[in-house]
Amino acid sequence: MKHPTLPLLFVILAPVAAVAQDVAQRPPKVAVVSLQGIFRDSALGKSYAARLDTLQKDLDAEVAKRQKEVEAAGAAIAALQEELEKQGALLAEDARERKQRELVRKNRERQGLIEDGRLELEGRRRRAEQEAETLRNEFQAKIRPFILTVAQEKAIDILLEAESSTVAVLGKDVDLTAAVIAKVDEGEKAPKAASTPASPATPPEP
Repeated sequence: MKHPTLPLLFVILAPVAAVAQDVAQRPPKVAVVSLQGIFRDSALGKSYAARLDTLQKDLDAEVAKRQKEVEAAGAAIAALQEELEKQGALLAEDARERKQRELVRKNRERQGLIEDGRLELEGRRRRAEQEAETLRNEFQAKIRPFILTVAQEKAIDILLEAESSTVAVLGKDVDLTAAVIAKVDEGEKAPKAASTPASPATPPEP
């Protein structure tokens, strides 16, 4: 489960009527922002990336566990089959039949492991994808106010996402990504600083 590309962001910061009225005096001011860049380089984005990586690692671990179970069952079947081939002629008829029944049972168990594992992994993948989508939506909701703040500070009328194939970034001045990352990191630090109790003031000496 790779990190899917974040959805495109098209933000019109001023009311359409106001923009239309202002265009008579000047062209609308357009800028771009990279959601992928914010996700990759901001402290908040890195925290969400870590959570997505944990989802992927948990899923990979479950896949590996199921695979080992199936491989172990297959190895047991192969060993029993080899034993039957080597000793079948020497075994009593009832003993040979017991081993053959055991071989049939082990094959059924292995097939059950495969089917149960497939259903379980499908369910886990589905839940992981849903959780990943929730995390991505949550991240975008958190960064949106910072994007709007930076864009408004720079009097941007129309803001586009840099990853869009229809957007070409022609200069650093129109790319707000670094400024937004700075705002996001600053915003993340503020609550932590506020929650840290201040040291008690030293009483004045008499």
